[in-house]
Amino acid sequence: MAKNSRSKKSNRIYVNRDIRANEVRCLDQNNENIGVISIGKAIRIAEEEGLDLVQISPPNGGVPTCRITDYGRYKFELSKKQKERARKQRESAIKQKEIKFRPNTDINDLQTKARMASKFISEGCRVRVSIKFKGREMAHKFIAEDRFNEFLECMDVDVSILNEPQIDGKAMVALLAAQKKQPSNIERAS
Repeated sequence: MAKNSRSKKSNRIYVNRDIRANEVRCLDQNNENIGVISIGKAIRIAEEEGLDLVQISPPNGGVPTCRITDYGRYKFELSKKQKERARKQRESAIKQKEIKFRPNTDINDLQTKARMASKFISEGCRVRVSIKFKGREMAHKFIAEDRFNEFLECMDVDVSILNEPQIDGKAMVALLAAQKKQPSNIERAS
């Protein structure tokens, strides 16, 4: 429980008289370095300009770095950067979809599922193919392997098999992705 309170404290932004240092490295509104000055002088400079003194980096063995800025604007810019970072991380994450069918699934249904898998792969997603077994179907795994091969033949796009079909509990599972394009070795004529 103490660990959580410490992590909350480390994310805290110290402003004006909350800064616990005698000297600070001070930056003005334009990120120009004023230098290392006493905390009282830095707060006076900030108050004269009608702004706040905000600690922007912790004192890692030395003096903390502070900026003279509007505290509300600083918090807004900080949250904006965090939202942008989270959005980029979400967009760059590889999405994974799943297609499920049984060993006795009819060929027409298999073609429909193959079209959906082709669509997912063309959108940049990975596709996890699960062939679910029931009852005594586990004794006839070769039927599921044949069904998986038929599924691959029905697909419209070129795929690479990242994980070969393996038995996982009562299912045979494989992971598919778009096939990487090979760079061409054709030299351009100048």
